[in-house]
Order: sequence, then structure tokens, then C-alpha cells
Amino acid sequence: MRTVLLMLLVVAICSCTTSEVYVKADKMTYDAIAPEYVKYVEADKKLDKDAKARRVRLVETWKKRIDGALEQKKE
Repeated sequence: MRTVLLMLLVVAICSCTTSEVYVKADKMTYDAIAPEYVKYVEADKKLDKDAKARRVRLVETWKKRIDGALEQKKE
């Protein structure tokens, strides 16, 4: 869990750059972490409905930033 949070923090801090290499690396990180993290969140009985929703939104906004950066590269 700490590792996932640390990786999310690193991604958030580094998100100021939109280089192609960074976006590809961020997508690879997302693909490796996000599905497992969402499964973990959904199964965590210690989290209430709102806490789960916030964490899932975090992953969704991460994906939107990646998709947005990829769209910018196409233009």
C-alpha cells in the first residue's frame, strides 16, 4: 500500500512535464498499478463507500491526464 501511494505521489509531482517519454512511462506505470489498486480499494473492508469513491476517482483522473497528454501529442 505504501509503495502504491509513493508511486502515485511521484507521478503527481512529476506531472509538470509532458514529454513523450514521460507520458509513455506514466501510462506504463498506470497500466501496472491502477487495475490492481482499484481491486484492492474495492475489496478493502476498512474503507467506507466515500473513501472508496475518492480513491477510484484518483485513478480515473490519473487516466484522464494520461489520455489528455496523449491527445495533445497527436495534434
